[in-house]
Amino acid sequence: MSHVSRSRIRTGLVYGALVLAAAGIVGLVSATPLLNTTLDDFYMHGSQPYPNVPANPNFDPLLSAQNCSSCHAEESGLQPASYSVPYNRWAYSMMAQSFRDPIFQAQFDIAEIDAPFSGDGCLKCHAPAGWLQGRANVPGATVPAKGQNFADSDRNGVSCSICHRMVDPEADPANPPVDAAVFAQLGANTPPNFPSVGLQPGGPLHAVNSFIIDNRNNRRGPFDPENCFHVAYESPFHKESGLCAGCHDVSNPVYVKQNDGSYLASAMGQPHPTGNKYEMYPMDRTYSEWLASDFATTGVSLTVPNPNPGATPSIVGRYSYDGVTRTIPQIPTDPSLLVIYNAELTYTTCQSCHMPPTTGYGADPNLGSPLRTNAPVHNFTGVNSWVLLAVQDVWGASETLMVDEALVQESVDRNKFRMSQASDMELTYQASQLKVRIYNHAGHKLPGGFAEGRRMWLNVKFFDGADAIVGERGAYDSATATITEADTKVYELIHGVDATASFLTGLPVGKSFHIDINNKVFKDNRIPPRGFSNAKFAAIQSAPIGATYADGQYWDDTFFDLPVGAVRAEVTVLHQITGRDYIEFLRDNATTIQPLGSPNSMPQPGIAWTAPPGTPAGNLTTGQIAYAQWIKWGKSAPVVKDQGSITFTPPTPRCSPADIAFDDGSPLPPIGIPGGTNNGLTEGDYNLFFSNFFDAGLVCDIANDDGTPLPPFGLLTTNNGTTEADYNLFFSVFFDGCP
Repeated sequence: MSHVSRSRIRTGLVYGALVLAAAGIVGLVSATPLLNTTLDDFYMHGSQPYPNVPANPNFDPLLSAQNCSSCHAEESGLQPASYSVPYNRWAYSMMAQSFRDPIFQAQFDIAEIDAPFSGDGCLKCHAPAGWLQGRANVPGATVPAKGQNFADSDRNGVSCSICHRMVDPEADPANPPVDAAVFAQLGANTPPNFPSVGLQPGGPLHAVNSFIIDNRNNRRGPFDPENCFHVAYESPFHKESGLCAGCHDVSNPVYVKQNDGSYLASAMGQPHPTGNKYEMYPMDRTYSEWLASDFATTGVSLTVPNPNPGATPSIVGRYSYDGVTRTIPQIPTDPSLLVIYNAELTYTTCQSCHMPPTTGYGADPNLGSPLRTNAPVHNFTGVNSWVLLAVQDVWGASETLMVDEALVQESVDRNKFRMSQASDMELTYQASQLKVRIYNHAGHKLPGGFAEGRRMWLNVKFFDGADAIVGERGAYDSATATITEADTKVYELIHGVDATASFLTGLPVGKSFHIDINNKVFKDNRIPPRGFSNAKFAAIQSAPIGATYADGQYWDDTFFDLPVGAVRAEVTVLHQITGRDYIEFLRDNATTIQPLGSPNSMPQPGIAWTAPPGTPAGNLTTGQIAYAQWIKWGKSAPVVKDQGSITFTPPTPRCSPADIAFDDGSPLPPIGIPGGTNNGLTEGDYNLFFSNFFDAGLVCDIANDDGTPLPPFGLLTTNNGTTEADYNLFFSVFFDGCP
């Protein structure tokens, strides 16, 4: 069998090879599980790495977050400075820990194994300081650096200097005057001003994974920089969602979108032919989903009752509090209340939800920082329910800057609470079925963000009149971390490999966690945001797959049949960020043991963390570390998003197992409709039983298989529907009348 190098394959040859394979001529091509990619394949417009920083005269080194903390941290604990000064909350967020995240480390490892240099785009967003300053990959590199050349401060994820030296890619007279010099220095790397095509958005923000960082130490922010000790400029861009676009719309530039909507690999060793993310494979479209929603156009009013009983105002914004931050009473007898950050009721930008404005300070007030009414709280609240705990465990408090374990847990708790804010549930009893409606209150699909391993589902427990469980749907086994999926609805985005990518790599067609090989969406039944339209979401490559949503629909309905004897149900919406199949994939495929003793490796030198039972002895791979941490912190225990209960009907009194009908012969609830007259055992029960029994009618199922009564007159044992046992029980009690 001859071998054809991946670098020589072109789109037409791929189709030709598939035709040959279909004809039975399969010996001409040998697939390989590793794409022969180069750094050029993952070129992105915008700022490029600067080699030899700090010696490079064309780039001022990015200051470390620790440098910024000398002014932008606050140690007294006094409010509002303790939560409004940026460093305090940023250090305990996933923004600060994006490189150290063990899940990222394992997935990054697999990406570089699957397609060399594919991790370059990962590092650009997860460790941008190291990437920009030439300590990741630089042009001409032939072996991926994998972050092993990073300086200590490069590991601080998305740090202060990254966002605050970021430049608006769209020219605007209101932007800082120093922007012109940045664009002149960028030259051909300036993101193109893509034209809009139909409903597909245009502009430079739609260059793949692109952002621009000022090569000089000109810092920017959303305010007039009065009383500032360093060079700074007011930047309207820092108030806009576009600030987040570069890393929250993720595309694979190896693939080119075809006219039929499929994605084929382009020629290797060269950039994507257009650089437009909407012509690449969509790995994540969080920003674009926001852009196509009502949040981006009109804004969305979202209000809830004030969580502090008796407090005013009685109504507050849904995202105006984080469920964790509380007031510090000035008098010990005063109650501690949840802090309401602001009076905003309408949400428009990413920042308005994830960085809520508050009355507070941008720096230590002891240094003269002015009190502002709209200081952004740097919570960066998301949905990660356990990884911060793992980060601190394998990297250590000093390395992570998370020196207070209680504050780590508070950040995790804020994320968990945010999940409960993003949706509401409505339960109704309709046509003898339980109807569960979930409303999406986020500015993007629900669930949103990184898709791999992330899912949301409905768990329903049905109870009889004796409060015993008579059925469960969507059960979760915490011991095995598995969901019973067949009898419920699981909301998720599933990427995978089509026949073309399978042919090139040897991976099977279907669902896959090989994120840099995937080229087809197999399922996306996630709930869209307000303002959804099928045409707009198709234009941004985020159309529903395997589900149908009408234009304007930001909710979803699921119907459940009631088990026999059910009089009420408890319904829970559960969310999990790291499912078992995904973490086992990481364990088995992220096979690199990072250099021992390197400060850029897990675990950090000198950190002795306790692995859970069953962890292999010796030095662990990145996948084994991620898996061990998943086990240690509860297997990504599902988080409750919504919970409620419903009684299907006001209980209709029954005097006997044979009392199955109203006096007019219509069935009692839950099979029938409530509201009739029931005077116990009457001719109506007799007629209903005989009119249904020989058709195995459900209304006649009143007994277990052994003839004992079903609840509420007995206990549920084994019941296989309407049988002779039901017949015998009916006649053994009917003529006795009601007790």
